[in-house]
Amino acid sequence: MKITNINYSQKNKKARLSAQIVLKNGKKHYVYFEVDKEFKDFIAKDASPFLAVVLMLAMKIGEDLYIEGSISETLYHQTERIMNLLISWDVGFKKVKIYPDRLVKDEREGSYIGSFFSGGVDSFYTLLKNKKENKDRITQLILVHGFDIELENISLFQEILKNIGKIANAGKLSVVVVETNLRKLTDKLLGWDFGHGGALAAVSLLLRNGFKRVYIPSSYTYDTLYPWGSHPDLDPLWATENLKIIHDGCNVSRVQKTLQYIAHSETALKYLRVCWKNEKGKYNCGVCPKCIRTMVDLRIAGVADKSIAFEKKLDLKLFNKIDARSHGSRIYYKQSLEELKKTNKDPELQAGLHYLLYEKKYGGIVQETRDFVGDIDRKYNSGRLYKFLSHNGII
Repeated sequence: MKITNINYSQKNKKARLSAQIVLKNGKKHYVYFEVDKEFKDFIAKDASPFLAVVLMLAMKIGEDLYIEGSISETLYHQTERIMNLLISWDVGFKKVKIYPDRLVKDEREGSYIGSFFSGGVDSFYTLLKNKKENKDRITQLILVHGFDIELENISLFQEILKNIGKIANAGKLSVVVVETNLRKLTDKLLGWDFGHGGALAAVSLLLRNGFKRVYIPSSYTYDTLYPWGSHPDLDPLWATENLKIIHDGCNVSRVQKTLQYIAHSETALKYLRVCWKNEKGKYNCGVCPKCIRTMVDLRIAGVADKSIAFEKKLDLKLFNKIDARSHGSRIYYKQSLEELKKTNKDPELQAGLHYLLYEKKYGGIVQETRDFVGDIDRKYNSGRLYKFLSHNGII
């Protein structure tokens, strides 16, 4: 695998860093990152971001990496630790060799502190906690178009950007918007469960001329960690000479994040965005698993009626339709149920969660067929069929 043709350009009030990724079989992929010209000086014009994009991919398919350009010297030496950690997880990664043209030390040291911000529970928690602690204050929110919102879905992204702009203004922050097409490469061969970790690292490395520190909000608690692209042992290893990456929030469950911070923030209750399904373009569809588990925690916190982020209110009948078999989903629902049991409140919700986790049957020809089609769609079609059906409210 080769990283080549690294190019920086400016056009139409945008600044772009791009490269061509050439696989061993000769297939070429154009990968880019783009920001508003306002933040053009944040861009580090080397191959380091593209190394982060493809390292896990190269390890998955077993191809050595040749880099026609320079990368951070510190990052290069850290790749040995990154690879050793990934291999220790025993999920199919293999060690590869990396051959860069040049190793260089960061020329510039950023002066700002950024935090990835999607509008979800984890990113709101990191922002609100940071504000309360009043230490090393976050100065910019990083919003990426091309991660959970497809590049083609411009109208939804503009709605999200508008709301996050209001959140930033309320906190006297600015928003760095990054557009990237990297998933068109990684989703085909790696999958987003691991690909998102390298993607977050890539954006951090891209902007390291501006940022001295970047926060990546956590997904799981220390006691529920498992192999995952963004991980407290992995994220900090993507650092360079002048950039520090912090995986934040592993000490608190998502339901506790809601109880401690989200429930007490009018801004969060108004603009919270957790949905990935976006049925018929909705900000929060209210029926997908992420919406439902967030609505569960809002109900536990006693603020479900105060949140206008969800058009629909939690209907426990939806537990009959959602799938809670995945390891990640079970972690969240178990934590919510455990929180309810502490106070012995809301027996109806307790019963619903218990049914979802321990009583619901997932067998049958319909479910098996759906799982089979879903696996084929993810493997050979980048999940496009599911995305079409879910966005149009068919499933």
